[in-house]
Formats: sequence, structure tokens, C-alpha cells
Amino acid sequence: VGLLTLFSMLKLWNEAFWKPASYSAVGTGAKPRLILRDWLFSIAFLAAITILIGLGAGPAFDVALQAGEQLMDPSIYIRAVMGGAG
Repeated sequence: VGLLTLFSMLKLWNEAFWKPASYSAVGTGAKPRLILRDWLFSIAFLAAITILIGLGAGPAFDVALQAGEQLMDPSIYIRAVMGGAG
């Protein structure tokens, strides 16, 4: 199933992004302009997010570890719900 999914995604990717653009559908036949500033902003934004995710992995892991420990020990939840009676 994974191989068939990969094949179908590759087929879609090739059709959507690697196929030469059809400019006759635009109406005037003019090629669309690439706005370099927008591209650079998008690239810089995604690069910054990637770096922040990498630097923030430690604290995020600590939070996930604490949440996992609380899930494995239901006594904290029981005390919170029962008001300390459990």
C-alpha cells in the first residue's frame, strides 16, 4: 500500500510542479511575474521556524515527557477531580 501511495503522490507531484506551465489559459498569454521579495520572505520565514523548532526541541520534549508521566500515573487526575478525597 505504501508503494502505491508513493507512486500516486509522485505522479501528482510531476503533473502539478514539473509539467511545463500552460500560459494560454491566462488569457493574455503573458507569463506570470515572480515576485522575488515574497519568495525570499517565505524562505526566510520557513528557515527561521525550522531553526526555532530545532532549538526548542528540549523544552518541548520536557513538556511531552511530563505529560506522558502524568498519563501513566492517574492518581494526579483522580486527586484533582475528587478534590483530594481519592
